[in-house]
Amino acid sequence: MANHSAIQKLSKQALETFKTVHGDKSVFLDKLNSLRTSMNRIRATDLGIEPAAAANRVEPSPAAPVGYMFVAENPVVSMGVFVVERGCRLPLHDHRDMHGVLKVLFGTIRVRSYDLLTEEQRKTTDLPDVLTTNSESDSVNSSTDPDSPLALQQSTLARTLLPVRPRGEVELTPDSEPCILTPLEANVHSIESVGGRAAFLDILSPPYDPELGRDCVYYKETRFTDSKENVGDVSWLRKIPQPSSFWCCQEEYLGPTVDLDSL
Repeated sequence: MANHSAIQKLSKQALETFKTVHGDKSVFLDKLNSLRTSMNRIRATDLGIEPAAAANRVEPSPAAPVGYMFVAENPVVSMGVFVVERGCRLPLHDHRDMHGVLKVLFGTIRVRSYDLLTEEQRKTTDLPDVLTTNSESDSVNSSTDPDSPLALQQSTLARTLLPVRPRGEVELTPDSEPCILTPLEANVHSIESVGGRAAFLDILSPPYDPELGRDCVYYKETRFTDSKENVGDVSWLRKIPQPSSFWCCQEEYLGPTVDLDSL
């Protein structure tokens, strides 16, 4: 049975937490850690989900690789539940200028994440060798003719690349503590189900909004390496269109109503 007060209290705490994001940093971090602790107590049943039935449900032909249950959203925060079908994943994507907290409700997920570089770090990071090392004739042509095919190809590729620092992979279950992403830390990640269906509660602040420059951008891992030996831990991701193998369908949310505007 759903605990109506649990998710409503959590939504209020999330709203109060992210309203302080531009204030005193130590105050915000304390509130964020407190939110993480509260979110760790949330269970699938608090959102109207029976975990055993949901985890074992077999869809011969799922409507989509990933389902989404809308819980609540306003300009400050969004809350929703992602249901990842067996063998499916949310591809690498970013969360521009956002904070986020993720808690597994049932099943197991594998999260692969990357940190973004600061603006200053990006300025001192060389482009990958593939864009700076060519045959002598190619180098001459591209350096003297910015409209040469090679130069145009390099320029186009450079605009699609993002320098990042890998954080590795982690597997999460309902017994795991919530994981946090920030505008720099773990901001780019992929999420896949492991061994069956899985679901997680996702809180983001601020929500995605393409009109305000917060669109969801997808990435692909590359084998490019940086040409500076002292930043060898930098990897490069390449921006790509939304993969054709990924899309979401709306799933009905049966948990307690959350009205962020009334909190």
